[in-house]
Amino acid sequence: KQWYQRRVRAACQTTKVHELFGPRSYLFARLVGEPVDFLKAPASTWPDNASYQKLKTLAKNLPATNDSAERAVLLGKTVHNKLTKSAQQRQDLIVTVPITRKQIGKRRKSDVF
Repeated sequence: KQWYQRRVRAACQTTKVHELFGPRSYLFARLVGEPVDFLKAPASTWPDNASYQKLKTLAKNLPATNDSAERAVLLGKTVHNKLTKSAQQRQDLIVTVPITRKQIGKRRKSDVF
């Protein structure tokens, strides 16, 4: 953890604000219809800007999701509820899935079928 904190501190000391922005940096503001004119002003004035405040509030309240994890949980529930008929079948599946993943690797569904 300390190593990470040192790296972040060092990056903050050497990184300029304009280096943190790219072509897609304004996408969020465009999607919600907020102007980003405050970016042209000094960062110390941003908290006084209504657009900055709205974007900050929206960003803070965005739920974090992990689509891959959610799909995996849904698949597990589906298999558990519909495909397996007994505790033994569920146990066999729990053992088989990690072994199969190692054998298949990170292939796409189209590669497997």
